[in-house]
Amino acid sequence: MDIDKVRAEYLGYRIVESKSVVKWVQCRTHRKKRINKKWEKRYGYKEVPDNGTFVVFGTTIFAQPKVCDMFVKAIQKQNEENKKLYKLHCLGEWDDRKESNDG
Repeated sequence: MDIDKVRAEYLGYRIVESKSVVKWVQCRTHRKKRINKKWEKRYGYKEVPDNGTFVVFGTTIFAQPKVCDMFVKAIQKQNEENKKLYKLHCLGEWDDRKESNDG
């Protein structure tokens, strides 16, 4: 039994904003391979925030602040939808909706 899976199932994931999730991009590029190799040595590489990726270690998610904001917005949207469905279910309208869609 993996303790991280149990924690994730019952406690959820922890989202951590981290500026260390970056990708390395060559500062200047050239279309010719020979010159590009020289420019690589001369100008080197720079760090660029990688907004499309995130890293998961156990129950912790490390991502750039923009990605963390996207996670939070998606979670809030899902929670609002769940609340609406719960209200419909409590009022008994959920069963009426299912019957009207089936027929």
